[in-house]
Amino acid sequence: MIEDFNKLIKKCFGFTLKEYQKYVINNIIKNLERNKFIAVSMPTGSGKTIIEMFLAYYFKDKRILVLEPTRFLCDQMFKLWKTLFDNVEKDYEGKKFDYNKRIIISTPQTALKWARDFDVIIIDEIHHAFGNKYYKTLLSKLNPQYIFGFTALIIKEKRKEIGNVCFLDYDFKKLHQIDKTFSHPKAIIDIFDAELNIDEDKIYEKLFCCKVIGDVKAIKYLENVLIKYGKRAFCESLRNLLRKGKIEDKELIDFCKKGGISHKARAVLKVLKAYEVSQLKPVLIFTSRKATAKEFMEVIKNFKTELLTSDLSKDERLKLINRAKNGEVDIIISTLVGEEGIDIPESGLLIMTDIPKSPLRFYQRLGRLIRLSSKDKIKFLVFTLTPKTFEYDYLDEAINKLYNEGVDVSYILSDIEKTQKVKVVEIIKRYERPISYTKLILNEDIDPFEFYFNKVKEKLKGITSIEDESKLKKIFFILLTNPLYRGGLSKLIKDIDNYIISNNFSRSLDRAIERGEIYYIYNVNKLSKIIKFELLRLYNICLKRGIKKYENSLFKLDRKPFLRLMSDLFLEEDIRRVKYLLTTEDNIVSVGKIKYNKSSKSLYAKLIIPLCVNNIEIYLEVGISYFNIIKENEKSYKKFRELIKLNLKKAGSLAIEKFLKEI
Repeated sequence: MIEDFNKLIKKCFGFTLKEYQKYVINNIIKNLERNKFIAVSMPTGSGKTIIEMFLAYYFKDKRILVLEPTRFLCDQMFKLWKTLFDNVEKDYEGKKFDYNKRIIISTPQTALKWARDFDVIIIDEIHHAFGNKYYKTLLSKLNPQYIFGFTALIIKEKRKEIGNVCFLDYDFKKLHQIDKTFSHPKAIIDIFDAELNIDEDKIYEKLFCCKVIGDVKAIKYLENVLIKYGKRAFCESLRNLLRKGKIEDKELIDFCKKGGISHKARAVLKVLKAYEVSQLKPVLIFTSRKATAKEFMEVIKNFKTELLTSDLSKDERLKLINRAKNGEVDIIISTLVGEEGIDIPESGLLIMTDIPKSPLRFYQRLGRLIRLSSKDKIKFLVFTLTPKTFEYDYLDEAINKLYNEGVDVSYILSDIEKTQKVKVVEIIKRYERPISYTKLILNEDIDPFEFYFNKVKEKLKGITSIEDESKLKKIFFILLTNPLYRGGLSKLIKDIDNYIISNNFSRSLDRAIERGEIYYIYNVNKLSKIIKFELLRLYNICLKRGIKKYENSLFKLDRKPFLRLMSDLFLEEDIRRVKYLLTTEDNIVSVGKIKYNKSSKSLYAKLIIPLCVNNIEIYLEVGISYFNIIKENEKSYKKFRELIKLNLKKAGSLAIEKFLKEI
């Protein structure tokens, strides 16, 4: 069968199996009689994918489900698999596909929604399955005859999490013994979670949601420091900001009075326990903050540890490096990543505890260290990243940079369960939904127009005298809603816009909406109040001028920050109830054609209100935008279109009710 497969891949790809690949395949076949679950670890670049394809060829009469951890890998693998097999399909994010194909490539999250009747499951990058609820639930649901997992490395601590599995391990040395043509990668990347404890997470969430009393930039800075460098560095920065009067939050001060080591220090200890320091020394631990480096020095016990910072002279640095090369130092903690004097080819383990401000410079330096690798010794690069924070959002750039340096990046594939948008979903789940965006961020349910107007009024105090506030409010209303009169409005309210949407919470919310994990409508009471205001304005124009008809088709609400303050957030599971809340019997208002704008990722709809009151005809078209909607995500796109129609009709009906009561 191997020879027949060889002929097939020669025809499709132009190459045949390597000797070491044949060896691994034969070993897998030998173990099939005794084992239902086989996990194979092979270095990146050794051709794991072609062995996965052989298994699909070997079980030619059985249905195969191939699980990839990311959508990106689903796309990449589908391109390869369809070259070799006719009967193959991919599915993720609920896109339409042919379920009856023999081989289907999917992510575990999506497969859980539809998968059934599969005989064989092949799990690519199986290390992502450790402790993952989607994989665990899916395997239990399908109960296949055989499960095969492939990855570059399964370290000893993680093997315990898998259970009853037959492990077939082939490191670069073993593969080179089998086949002298095989060469190993320059390094292997791994990620360890630096988990926040309850107190740390409480402070992080307060900073993340901008619920801290103080300067906006200072709050964002403190959030970054806490996540990247840990509690000690955070408290050092907080003291500096308190002296400058930038922060006034008692809860943050009380947090710093408590003891305990930081989440970054706890993660470093976890890494040192998982890897054999004696075999990989000198271990290099990098952090950009001196306070964090000193904390690491204090918590690392039972090792010969030295600190390397800019406080040391060049001569002192060289002496430290020489001691390390001579085996006198187990661990070096450094704030000087890749600087002159720390080229240590002997180092087998590099632990990166943060991603510096300049990623390009950082990865250039990191690449320099990688290129110093010995031909006979592979390096392990470990990142300690904080789950559900921006650190996981930065992984895409890291993957590309490291891959270009010849590093095995299979362990650093982005885990969508750990990015910052997951924190947003977690927060929203705690509330009764729909939940107002302003309640989450500002701790109160505010009126967006009044919020903007009061901010503008404060600005104008030092520029011009405000004699008639009601007149100023009417002028601002027109500037905000009529594109012909906006002029310098953007400049006037730019910092207000930034305050609302230029924070990590808002950006993470954007991503969650785009993926269909969070939905939103505009609060019908807030929106109807604005529409009512315009109906009254048009009606009063008619009365003042003694005319019987007035039209306005230029009324627009398309400013994203302003509309965000009007947003009510909810989850997919809430959609049915939200639709019920939006139900209206009104037949006066209607919604025109809804258009999609790809560049702004928005849907633009028009609410049409024709009214005749006291022999006065009013015709109003309200143009309104809904942002962060991806047309290619068919499922959420369709749901948003349905919600928009109901949202606008309900708001229009309420606006008419309020208008009629007020006249």
